[in-house]
Amino acid sequence: MSIIIRTLTKNNIIMKKVLLLIVASFAFFSAFSVQITQEQADEIVLQRMSQETRNYALYAKENVQTKMTITTSAGEELELNYPCWVYCVSLNTAGKAFSGRYLIVNESNGNLLEVNPESIAEPNDLAEWRTVDKLLKIGEITEIKLGETASNPQYGLSLRVQKISDSRCPKGVICEWPGFVPVQLHLTTKNGQYDFTLEPSSIAFKNDTVIEGIKYQLIDVLPYPVYGETQTKTVKILVNNQSIIPTLIGKGELYGNGKEGIIKQNLVISDKTEWDKLLLAMNSVNSVSNRFTETDIDFSKYQIIAIFDQIQSSGGWTIDITDITECQNEIAVTVENLHKYGVTCVMTQPYHIVKIPVSGKKIVFKDKTVGDFMAKNYYADAQQLYFDEVIKNNKENNKN
Repeated sequence: MSIIIRTLTKNNIIMKKVLLLIVASFAFFSAFSVQITQEQADEIVLQRMSQETRNYALYAKENVQTKMTITTSAGEELELNYPCWVYCVSLNTAGKAFSGRYLIVNESNGNLLEVNPESIAEPNDLAEWRTVDKLLKIGEITEIKLGETASNPQYGLSLRVQKISDSRCPKGVICEWPGFVPVQLHLTTKNGQYDFTLEPSSIAFKNDTVIEGIKYQLIDVLPYPVYGETQTKTVKILVNNQSIIPTLIGKGELYGNGKEGIIKQNLVISDKTEWDKLLLAMNSVNSVSNRFTETDIDFSKYQIIAIFDQIQSSGGWTIDITDITECQNEIAVTVENLHKYGVTCVMTQPYHIVKIPVSGKKIVFKDKTVGDFMAKNYYADAQQLYFDEVIKNNKENNKN
């Protein structure tokens, strides 16, 4: 299979301009044939376009092109002589001439070729091309302008911003109330269509919803209104897989004044040995695990998430796992202190322990008690050293 790239004048005699060719990631040719589908090609191109900060429109030829000639405004021609999916990126804005580039996905191996000519003519048959929406990211914030649609071919989702009603008090104005900014959204899935409204501050509407196991959360609407300015609004929305419903193992407080030797920690436990060590530490001063819903965990099916707060000078504090969400590449666990007040004069250490199904994805903690940080997954030597230290401390405390 071969590719022929040429720049010709209309008379096929003199080269007028040089087409700048950028081969993305690796060489364009491959001896392997995997037959990239249209959906796969869309995803390759959308991932590339997710790096584009400017406004753009993306168009695609409906069928694989076995031979195609792309002509620039200068009359130059680019001849494609191999099976490929062809995309046209339009950076056209009101009052400005068309500008853009072509993205070409090799059907045989999925490699991406960008063609950036010095000038490019809008295809005269662009109306016959298919419009490709911007990528709706999973597990990350996607920015969508009013009237735009973002799609995710892998999940079969298409989300459109239908209407933004921004009544927030503009900068430079004194208002009697802060106002709010509800956003009307239209969602198309593989199973149906849904219309719903979200509002980031949750004043008049909730800021998130779950549809067909996918969670949609409105983060913000930008820019904030300024008196006398006409603005183009952009919606920031976070799309995640549905929250995982954990099974409660135990929740409460330790009363050993720190003698258990357990510091403020987020633990992920995936085997019986480490689980038994934690139970031994927790039970070293008072019998705690006898209040658990279960202690015999099948670690072939489940993993333990155990969170411990710092030692508090009074009772009434809690540490809480408020959400567990499975994202595309990780599982996000949200940790909060839902109760922060003293009702007794006893030193306590809140804890919360749950089990969730086993997953190969990394667990990341979003700890709202101290800010965001990555999970400390205590495996192998790190976890071994921690529990050895706990047991050592317990033995010393018992001697005293």
